Amino acid sequence: MEKVLIILLLLCSVSSFSQFTSRNDLQTRISESLNESLISKLSNPYYSKKDFVLSDSIERHTFKTLSKPDVNSELSLFFKENLNSQDLERIDYDKIKSLYDFKANPYKLDVYDYTIRFFFDVDKKGKPYNFKVSTGDNVLNKLVKEIFKKFPLEKLKLTEENKLGLNSIQLFEKVKRKTIIKASTNVILDISPTTENCEVLETGMSRSSCFYNEFREYILNNISLSQKMNEVKIESRFSVDSNGKIYNVNCIAPKKVIKNEIDRVVKSFNKKIIPARRNNIPIDFFYNTTYIITSNK
Repeated sequence: MEKVLIILLLLCSVSSFSQFTSRNDLQTRISESLNESLISKLSNPYYSKKDFVLSDSIERHTFKTLSKPDVNSELSLFFKENLNSQDLERIDYDKIKSLYDFKANPYKLDVYDYTIRFFFDVDKKGKPYNFKVSTGDNVLNKLVKEIFKKFPLEKLKLTEENKLGLNSIQLFEKVKRKTIIKASTNVILDISPTTENCEVLETGMSRSSCFYNEFREYILNNISLSQKMNEVKIESRFSVDSNGKIYNVNCIAPKKVIKNEIDRVVKSFNKKIIPARRNNIPIDFFYNTTYIITSNK
Protein backbone atom coordinates (compact mmCIF):
# COMPACT_ATOMS: atom_id res chain seq x y z
CA MET A 1 0.00 0.00 0.00
CA GLU A 2 1.29 3.44 -0.92
CA LYS A 3 2.13 5.70 2.00
CA VAL A 4 0.76 9.20 1.97
CA LEU A 5 2.12 11.95 4.18
CA ILE A 6 -0.53 14.52 5.09
CA ILE A 7 0.45 17.71 6.88
CA LEU A 8 -1.88 19.13 9.47
CA LEU A 9 -1.21 22.10 11.73
CA LEU A 10 -3.46 21.47 14.72
CA LEU A 11 -4.51 23.65 17.60
CA CYS A 12 -2.00 26.25 18.73
CA SER A 13 -2.34 27.00 22.42
CA VAL A 14 -3.45 30.57 23.00
CA SER A 15 -3.09 30.53 26.76
CA SER A 16 0.03 32.68 26.55
CA PHE A 17 -1.97 35.38 24.74
CA SER A 18 -4.61 35.79 27.43
CA GLN A 19 -2.69 38.57 29.16
CA PHE A 20 -3.17 40.96 26.23
CA THR A 21 -6.21 43.19 26.40
CA SER A 22 -5.90 45.26 23.23
CA ARG A 23 -6.37 43.81 19.77
CA ASN A 24 -3.18 45.46 18.52
CA ASP A 25 -1.15 43.94 21.34
CA LEU A 26 -2.61 40.52 20.59
CA GLN A 27 -1.93 40.81 16.85
CA THR A 28 1.63 41.93 17.56
CA ARG A 29 2.24 38.97 19.86
CA ILE A 30 0.77 36.51 17.37
CA SER A 31 2.96 37.99 14.62
CA GLU A 32 6.02 37.68 16.85
CA SER A 33 5.09 34.09 17.66
CA LEU A 34 4.75 33.22 13.97
CA ASN A 35 8.14 34.78 13.24
CA GLU A 36 9.71 32.80 16.07
CA SER A 37 8.12 29.63 14.73
CA LEU A 38 9.33 30.40 11.20
CA ILE A 39 12.92 30.89 12.36
CA SER A 40 12.77 27.64 14.33
CA LYS A 41 11.46 25.64 11.39
CA LEU A 42 14.02 27.05 8.97
CA SER A 43 16.90 26.37 11.36
CA ASN A 44 15.72 22.82 12.00
CA PRO A 45 13.75 21.55 8.98
CA TYR A 46 11.70 18.41 9.54
CA TYR A 47 12.22 17.04 6.04
CA SER A 48 15.15 16.75 3.72
CA LYS A 49 14.31 18.16 0.30
CA LYS A 50 14.34 14.66 -1.19
CA ASP A 51 11.90 13.33 1.42
CA PHE A 52 9.51 16.24 1.03
CA VAL A 53 9.47 16.11 -2.77
CA LEU A 54 8.71 12.39 -2.66
CA SER A 55 5.94 12.67 -0.06
CA ASP A 56 4.39 15.66 -1.85
CA SER A 57 4.39 13.79 -5.16
CA ILE A 58 2.65 10.80 -3.59
CA GLU A 59 0.12 13.04 -1.81
CA ARG A 60 -0.81 14.91 -5.00
CA HIS A 61 -1.08 11.70 -7.01
CA THR A 62 -3.34 10.12 -4.40
CA PHE A 63 -5.49 13.25 -4.11
CA LYS A 64 -6.07 13.48 -7.86
CA THR A 65 -6.71 9.74 -8.19
CA LEU A 66 -9.41 9.80 -5.53
CA SER A 67 -10.95 13.25 -6.16
CA LYS A 68 -10.96 12.99 -9.97
CA PRO A 69 -10.88 16.70 -10.92
CA ASP A 70 -12.65 17.26 -14.23
CA VAL A 71 -13.58 20.39 -16.16
CA ASN A 72 -17.00 18.83 -16.70
CA SER A 73 -17.70 17.71 -13.15
CA GLU A 74 -20.97 18.96 -11.64
CA LEU A 75 -19.06 21.26 -9.32
CA SER A 76 -17.00 22.65 -12.24
CA LEU A 77 -20.13 23.39 -14.25
CA PHE A 78 -21.75 25.09 -11.25
CA PHE A 79 -18.74 27.36 -10.70
CA LYS A 80 -18.60 28.18 -14.41
CA GLU A 81 -22.15 29.48 -14.11
CA ASN A 82 -21.18 31.74 -11.22
CA LEU A 83 -17.61 32.86 -12.01
CA ASN A 84 -16.27 34.60 -15.09
CA SER A 85 -12.80 34.97 -16.60
CA GLN A 86 -12.27 38.30 -14.80
CA ASP A 87 -12.88 36.59 -11.48
CA LEU A 88 -10.28 33.94 -12.28
CA GLU A 89 -7.76 36.62 -13.18
CA ARG A 90 -7.93 37.85 -9.59
CA ILE A 91 -6.14 34.71 -8.41
CA ASP A 92 -2.71 35.85 -7.25
CA TYR A 93 -0.25 32.98 -7.09
CA ASP A 94 2.54 35.24 -5.85
CA LYS A 95 0.50 36.04 -2.73
CA ILE A 96 -0.36 32.39 -2.27
CA LYS A 97 3.33 31.50 -2.37
CA SER A 98 4.13 34.18 0.20
CA LEU A 99 1.97 32.50 2.86
CA TYR A 100 3.44 31.08 6.08
CA ASP A 101 3.32 27.45 4.88
CA PHE A 102 5.62 28.27 1.98
CA LYS A 103 7.96 30.35 4.10
CA ALA A 104 8.24 27.63 6.74
CA ASN A 105 8.91 24.98 4.12
CA PRO A 106 10.73 26.47 1.12
CA TYR A 107 10.72 23.07 -0.60
CA LYS A 108 7.03 23.71 -1.32
CA LEU A 109 7.97 26.37 -3.85
CA ASP A 110 9.93 23.80 -5.86
CA VAL A 111 6.95 21.48 -6.22
CA TYR A 112 4.00 23.90 -6.19
CA ASP A 113 1.52 22.58 -8.76
CA TYR A 114 -0.67 25.70 -9.17
CA THR A 115 -3.85 24.01 -8.05
CA ILE A 116 -6.22 25.55 -5.52
CA ARG A 117 -8.11 23.43 -3.03
CA PHE A 118 -11.17 24.25 -0.95
CA PHE A 119 -11.47 22.91 2.61
CA PHE A 120 -14.42 22.53 4.96
CA ASP A 121 -15.69 20.73 8.04
CA VAL A 122 -19.06 19.05 8.48
CA ASP A 123 -21.14 19.71 11.60
CA LYS A 124 -23.24 17.26 13.63
CA LYS A 125 -26.24 17.91 11.37
CA GLY A 126 -24.25 17.03 8.26
CA LYS A 127 -23.88 20.59 6.97
CA PRO A 128 -20.57 21.99 5.65
CA TYR A 129 -19.04 24.93 7.54
CA ASN A 130 -15.67 26.49 8.40
CA PHE A 131 -14.81 27.06 4.74
CA LYS A 132 -11.20 27.79 3.79
CA VAL A 133 -9.70 28.72 0.45
CA SER A 134 -6.65 30.72 -0.56
CA THR A 135 -6.75 32.45 -3.94
CA GLY A 136 -4.45 35.33 -3.00
CA ASP A 137 -7.43 37.71 -3.14
CA ASN A 138 -9.72 38.21 -0.12
CA VAL A 139 -12.69 39.37 -2.18
CA LEU A 140 -12.44 36.31 -4.41
CA ASN A 141 -12.04 34.05 -1.37
CA LYS A 142 -15.36 35.34 -0.04
CA LEU A 143 -17.06 34.97 -3.41
CA VAL A 144 -15.87 31.37 -3.82
CA LYS A 145 -17.20 30.49 -0.36
CA GLU A 146 -20.60 32.03 -1.12
CA ILE A 147 -20.84 30.13 -4.41
CA PHE A 148 -19.95 26.85 -2.74
CA LYS A 149 -22.65 27.37 -0.11
CA LYS A 150 -25.24 27.46 -2.91
CA PHE A 151 -24.12 24.18 -4.48
CA PRO A 152 -26.80 21.49 -3.92
CA LEU A 153 -25.71 19.66 -0.79
CA GLU A 154 -26.94 16.25 -1.93
CA LYS A 155 -24.53 16.31 -4.89
CA LEU A 156 -21.57 16.26 -2.50
CA LYS A 157 -22.71 12.80 -1.36
CA LEU A 158 -21.63 13.47 2.21
CA THR A 159 -22.02 10.70 4.79
CA GLU A 160 -21.69 10.40 8.56
CA GLU A 161 -17.96 9.78 8.01
CA ASN A 162 -17.47 13.30 6.65
CA LYS A 163 -18.07 14.70 10.15
CA LEU A 164 -14.92 12.98 11.38
CA GLY A 165 -12.22 14.86 9.51
CA LEU A 166 -11.16 17.56 7.08
CA ASN A 167 -12.95 17.61 3.74
CA SER A 168 -11.33 19.01 0.61
CA ILE A 169 -11.85 19.40 -3.10
CA GLN A 170 -9.86 20.91 -5.94
CA LEU A 171 -11.47 23.95 -7.58
CA PHE A 172 -8.92 25.56 -9.88
CA GLU A 173 -5.84 24.58 -11.83
CA LYS A 174 -3.34 26.55 -13.87
CA VAL A 175 -2.80 25.13 -17.36
CA LYS A 176 -0.45 26.80 -19.84
CA ARG A 177 -0.36 30.06 -17.85
CA LYS A 178 -4.14 30.22 -17.65
CA THR A 179 -6.24 29.33 -14.60
CA ILE A 180 -9.23 27.14 -15.38
CA ILE A 181 -12.09 25.76 -13.32
CA LYS A 182 -11.31 22.09 -12.84
CA ALA A 183 -13.17 20.94 -9.74
CA SER A 184 -13.16 17.56 -8.07
CA THR A 185 -15.76 14.94 -8.80
CA ASN A 186 -15.39 13.41 -5.33
CA VAL A 187 -14.84 14.95 -1.90
CA ILE A 188 -11.61 13.91 -0.16
CA LEU A 189 -11.93 13.11 3.54
CA ASP A 190 -8.76 13.18 5.66
CA ILE A 191 -9.22 11.79 9.16
CA SER A 192 -6.29 12.52 11.47
CA PRO A 193 -4.76 10.02 13.95
CA THR A 194 -6.58 9.57 17.20
CA THR A 195 -6.73 7.38 20.29
CA GLU A 196 -9.43 5.00 21.44
CA ASN A 197 -10.62 7.57 24.01
CA CYS A 198 -11.02 10.25 21.32
CA GLU A 199 -12.44 8.01 18.58
CA VAL A 200 -15.90 7.97 20.21
CA LEU A 201 -16.33 11.74 19.67
CA GLU A 202 -18.68 12.86 16.91
CA THR A 203 -16.70 15.43 14.92
CA GLY A 204 -13.21 15.83 13.50
CA MET A 205 -12.59 19.02 15.45
CA SER A 206 -13.55 17.44 18.77
CA ARG A 207 -11.33 14.44 18.00
CA SER A 208 -8.41 16.71 17.12
CA SER A 209 -8.85 18.68 20.35
CA CYS A 210 -9.01 15.46 22.34
CA PHE A 211 -5.84 14.05 20.73
CA TYR A 212 -4.07 17.36 21.28
CA ASN A 213 -5.01 17.39 24.97
CA GLU A 214 -4.05 13.75 25.49
CA PHE A 215 -0.59 14.40 24.09
CA ARG A 216 -0.19 17.57 26.12
CA GLU A 217 -1.14 15.81 29.35
CA TYR A 218 1.19 12.92 28.55
CA ILE A 219 4.10 15.31 27.99
CA LEU A 220 3.39 17.22 31.21
CA ASN A 221 3.10 14.03 33.24
CA ASN A 222 6.23 12.39 31.85
CA ILE A 223 8.72 15.18 31.20
CA SER A 224 11.75 15.07 33.49
CA LEU A 225 14.20 17.97 33.57
CA SER A 226 16.61 18.91 36.31
CA GLN A 227 16.50 22.61 35.43
CA LYS A 228 13.64 24.87 36.41
CA MET A 229 11.20 25.83 33.66
CA ASN A 230 8.77 28.69 33.70
CA GLU A 231 6.86 29.03 30.44
CA VAL A 232 8.28 27.09 27.50
CA LYS A 233 6.94 26.94 23.98
CA ILE A 234 7.56 23.70 22.12
CA GLU A 235 6.54 22.39 18.72
CA SER A 236 5.76 18.71 18.73
CA ARG A 237 6.68 17.23 15.35
CA PHE A 238 6.41 13.56 14.48
CA SER A 239 4.82 11.18 12.00
CA VAL A 240 2.37 8.36 12.55
CA ASP A 241 2.54 5.51 10.05
CA SER A 242 -0.40 3.60 8.57
CA ASN A 243 -0.17 1.09 11.43
CA GLY A 244 -0.41 3.77 14.14
CA LYS A 245 3.28 3.75 15.07
CA ILE A 246 5.14 7.00 15.87
CA TYR A 247 8.34 7.62 13.92
CA ASN A 248 10.62 10.43 12.80
CA VAL A 249 10.28 12.49 15.99
CA ASN A 250 11.95 15.89 15.67
CA CYS A 251 10.46 18.46 18.04
CA ILE A 252 11.45 22.10 18.41
CA ALA A 253 12.28 23.64 21.80
CA PRO A 254 14.31 26.67 23.00
CA LYS A 255 17.15 24.49 24.37
CA LYS A 256 18.64 21.24 23.16
CA VAL A 257 18.22 19.55 26.53
CA ILE A 258 14.48 20.35 26.45
CA LYS A 259 14.16 19.23 22.83
CA ASN A 260 15.83 15.90 23.60
CA GLU A 261 13.53 15.33 26.54
CA ILE A 262 10.40 16.20 24.57
CA ASP A 263 11.55 13.86 21.79
CA ARG A 264 12.05 11.09 24.35
CA VAL A 265 8.60 11.57 25.86
CA VAL A 266 6.86 11.66 22.46
CA LYS A 267 8.61 8.44 21.41
CA SER A 268 7.42 6.80 24.64
CA PHE A 269 3.72 7.65 24.11
CA ASN A 270 2.06 4.42 25.20
CA LYS A 271 -1.56 4.79 24.15
CA LYS A 272 -2.78 2.94 21.09
CA ILE A 273 -2.97 5.31 18.11
CA ILE A 274 -5.57 4.72 15.44
CA PRO A 275 -3.87 5.74 12.17
CA ALA A 276 -4.98 8.52 9.85
CA ARG A 277 -7.18 7.67 6.88
CA ARG A 278 -7.80 9.26 3.50
CA ASN A 279 -11.15 8.15 2.07
CA ASN A 280 -10.96 5.17 4.44
CA ILE A 281 -7.43 4.15 3.36
CA PRO A 282 -4.83 4.12 6.19
CA ILE A 283 -2.05 6.62 5.50
CA ASP A 284 1.08 8.11 7.03
CA PHE A 285 0.48 11.44 8.75
CA PHE A 286 2.74 14.32 9.81
CA TYR A 287 1.63 15.86 13.11
CA ASN A 288 2.83 19.37 13.94
CA THR A 289 1.37 21.40 16.78
CA THR A 290 2.42 23.90 19.42
CA TYR A 291 2.23 23.57 23.19
CA ILE A 292 2.91 26.07 25.95
CA ILE A 293 4.32 24.19 28.91
CA THR A 294 4.60 25.66 32.37
CA SER A 295 6.32 24.00 35.28
CA ASN A 296 7.46 24.87 38.81
CA LYS A 297 10.17 22.23 38.90
